Amino acid sequence: MSNLTKLVLGLGAVGFTAWLVMFLSMNSRLNEAILRLETAQARLDAGLESLSLARKAVDSVRTDLGRFSIYLKDIQARVEILDLHERTGDAQFKNQKDVILRRLRELYRDVEATGKGLPEIPVVDNQG
Repeated sequence: MSNLTKLVLGLGAVGFTAWLVMFLSMNSRLNEAILRLETAQARLDAGLESLSLARKAVDSVRTDLGRFSIYLKDIQARVEILDLHERTGDAQFKNQKDVILRRLRELYRDVEATGKGLPEIPVVDNQG
């Protein structure tokens, strides 16, 4: 074999060896990149699941707050009704008290003017 043939075969062997090393190196890097992509995909899936759980929790809290709001409005309405009943009762009591006081004043004036005793006032028994 001539020197040129040996040189070409030597360069071919070196080139093939270099190509084989590059191929194996690239293959391992590709495998590493694929592994990183799979890890990233798993993390994204876990993040999406976490977001889904958080969304469900927020929806549950929103629903509970809506119910609580309705409950508070119901309590507020009941308190307003009770307050109205109390004010109505207080006004009726004040009116009745004023009527009684006015009648007492009239009776005292009649007693002072005539010198008679107080008239008998019938007592109504509410117990039956």
